[in-house]
This record gives sequence, C-alpha cells and structure tokens, in this order.
Amino acid sequence: ASLLQILANLVNDLADGKKGVDAQRLGPPRALASGWLRAQDIKRAALLVIALAALCGGLLAWRSGYWVLVVGTVSLFAAWGYTGGAHPYGYYGLGDLAVFFFFGPLATAGTFLAITDTLSTTVVVVGCIPGLLGAALLAVNNLRDRDNDAQHGKRTLAVLLGGRGMVWLYRLELLVATVLPLFLFAAPR
Repeated sequence: ASLLQILANLVNDLADGKKGVDAQRLGPPRALASGWLRAQDIKRAALLVIALAALCGGLLAWRSGYWVLVVGTVSLFAAWGYTGGAHPYGYYGLGDLAVFFFFGPLATAGTFLAITDTLSTTVVVVGCIPGLLGAALLAVNNLRDRDNDAQHGKRTLAVLLGGRGMVWLYRLELLVATVLPLFLFAAPR
C-alpha cells in the first residue's frame, strides 16, 4: 500500500509536470517542475516502485491467496490512473472518491482479510474512517490548488464544487470520521 502511494505521487509529479500544472504551484515544489529530476528519472523510479510493489504483492498473495493479486492490480492501475494516462480520473473530480475507497475500506478490509482470513461489515465501516481522513487531506490540497488546477483543465472536486462547497465537504468528512467511531462503539455486538 505504501509503495502504491509512492507510485501515485511519482506519476502525479510526472504527469502534472509535463502538462505544466505544477509550474505555478502554491504548495511544496515538485521534482520535475523544479528541474530537480528529469522525466525519465521519475519514470525509472515509478517502474522500480511497481516492481517492488509486485514483489510484495506476490509474497502476500502466496500467503493469503490470489485475491491479493486482483486487489493489487486494481490498486496499481488506480495509482497510475489518478493523474497518468490519456484520461486521468483525478482530472474529472473522481480523485477524492478513489482516495476514500483505496485508503479506507479497501486498505482496511484487505489488510484485515490478509491477516485473519475473515471479513466483516464492521471492518469495512471502520475502514471508512481513514478513507474519510485521506479524502479530507486531499480536499485541503485541492482547495489550495483550485485556481491553478482550473486554469490547466484539471477539474478536481474542489474546482467542480467551488471553494465554499469544498470547505463544506471537508467539514462533513471530518465530522463523519469523528462521529463514526462513537456509533461503532455504541452498536450492539
């Protein structure tokens, strides 16, 4: 999972850098846009990360079953497709949903299943908490970059909802992530 997060960041740096999105970035500087690394260096690093993720996934699949390969492959394409490829889904307002799903319910349920060979609805619901927090973090990032992203045709959810709408979504994500554990604690077992 960590390697796939690194991959998504490398691809984001590469794709946004090539499209000029990061040229006037408000946040931390990016390697390609700043000239610290060349595009081929970032591509090589991405391929190395893919190989390491595949190795880790293969070892985990050997222990837990073929389903790990399915989840890993889907996650790999999601990490790459966030900003890479001809139609990156992060450019169409779907990045927040993907972050919620891949860093929340899928990561939590997948980890639980790999360790225990069992799964429950409670585990999936618990996974919504880190998913909501990850989406809230992305909301802050995309809110900061909203004007620049809009100028470059990157229609993140912050661009689509506007500043006010994104702030409300951010608040809702934090509220639900805070209240959900209380409901889980109070739920009958």
